[in-house]
Amino acid sequence: MTLDLFKNKASGHYFVAVDELDDGNLLMITPDGDLKPLEQRLFVGPEVKAHNDPAIPRLLNRNQMRKLAQVKWYFEST
Repeated sequence: MTLDLFKNKASGHYFVAVDELDDGNLLMITPDGDLKPLEQRLFVGPEVKAHNDPAIPRLLNRNQMRKLAQVKWYFEST
């Protein structure tokens, strides 16, 4: 499994892209661990990383890792 990480231009924080929506926005996992549709123009990227890349814990926080596990479980079970 790979992760598409986008760096927010304003804050410098990384967000995880979960899906591309029909309106062109990306469904993202925010640093707060929320799942939100956001405009891709707000970000630089993607940086594609393997889910087991040693850099992931430095780029994503606990909230994001928890939500990522939930999202991964959802997509694997459907």
